[in-house]
Amino acid sequence: MQENWVDRLVKQDYFSTVRRFTVAALLGISSVVGSGAFVAMGVIAPAISAGQHYFEKKRKQKLLLNFYQDELGTILHKKPEELGFEDLEKTRKFGAISEPLKEYDTTQKQSIGIAIVSSVLTVAALLGAEVFAGPALTTMMPNVLQLGLVTAGYMAIRHTVSATARTIFDHEENTRCVSEKLMDLAEHIKEKPISPVQVIAILTEADPALNDNVKARFGKTFEQLSAVRKKEVVQAYEPALRTIALTDALNRDEIKTSLVGFLAYHQADGLPEFAKYKALFSKAVATEPEIDAAIYPEKKPEFAKKVVAERNDILPGRILN
Repeated sequence: MQENWVDRLVKQDYFSTVRRFTVAALLGISSVVGSGAFVAMGVIAPAISAGQHYFEKKRKQKLLLNFYQDELGTILHKKPEELGFEDLEKTRKFGAISEPLKEYDTTQKQSIGIAIVSSVLTVAALLGAEVFAGPALTTMMPNVLQLGLVTAGYMAIRHTVSATARTIFDHEENTRCVSEKLMDLAEHIKEKPISPVQVIAILTEADPALNDNVKARFGKTFEQLSAVRKKEVVQAYEPALRTIALTDALNRDEIKTSLVGFLAYHQADGLPEFAKYKALFSKAVATEPEIDAAIYPEKKPEFAKKVVAERNDILPGRILN
């Protein structure tokens, strides 16, 4: 299933900005038409936002379905082209599926609530200004200026309401979950190799127990560590996770990036690609120089090439370009 331009638009979050600006512009236009139209649009605007959110949610679900089509096909005994949105619901027991679906639901509810509050405050602000300064405030104001002020006002109010909601509910709109970050890595690999640090960052984010273990050994969770300390984590956990070997296989397209989503939640057993991951444990553990070359290739390009050439009998191919 090919990713289309709408999928990419949603994935890059441009759609969210367009959605918000559309509602803001409609409020601005209605304010020029008249107070009645403005109040009516204040009521309709959240409904428009809800409809846009529904579209955005479906687009994101399609991206998720496309990304995990091989895994879901194996689990449900279906061909990729036979998969539908209902199959995401059937596989909610898998963390790689349930976490993004939960995030999409939470973001949709939170964003619609923000849109309602922002619309009410925008309408109240303009009507309140008219009451305070008199109807002449808007009748004497050029239409273009009024449209711009109301549009900008809604965007500013929405930003403030969104920040307040983020503080109260401890949740950022459109938070990128593990599966979406894996989609980003899959796109990144098409341009240049990824590093073991990027892979283990996914594993620790999805697995609280692993992150707690990292904190116990290194004093901080993985995301709080410095770049140097993160390299030490990769080295320390290489015998157990084979992150270097896994990263090499991902870069050479021997293992699909989507498998990492199921590996991260310890639910990859039975998937065809999982056998390839288990096979990595039959290979020798990467040494300190090899890990150093894999993580910091830009600092030691010649050394990295030398190491890769010398270890072809351990992990055939390349770690880096």
